[in-house]
Amino acid sequence: MSPLELIRDAETLAEMTLGETLVAGVQIALVGMIVVFSILFLLMVSIKIMERLVNGNDSDRPTKKAKPDPDKDPGGKPKPEQDSLDPEILAVITASIQSFYGPDKKFKILRVKDHQENISAWGQQARGGRKK
Repeated sequence: MSPLELIRDAETLAEMTLGETLVAGVQIALVGMIVVFSILFLLMVSIKIMERLVNGNDSDRPTKKAKPDPDKDPGGKPKPEQDSLDPEILAVITASIQSFYGPDKKFKILRVKDHQENISAWGQQARGGRKK
């Protein structure tokens, strides 16, 4: 008989010795722990699969460069970037800064840099957006 069947019946439980009761209790505890940890493992695997589906492949992530950056000159200062920015985008950025500071404040845009955050799938969903 299995430990569950032995404990289920009150008469057989009363007839069991202390050692048999302890062995049956340990067996039941081990079965319960195995069930709980296997379900937790399945949850972990499913979360990892969902994270990879949302984030895409890891192959498009930048890797660490061993060579020096070609955009920097030997002095270590970055080279100025070419004007690859669309003039319409620059106009929108300028208009938004002007509306933020007001018409009295004068400013000059020296550089526009794309800011890419390294946010997990959970953080992106919390902010209501998807990763590009």
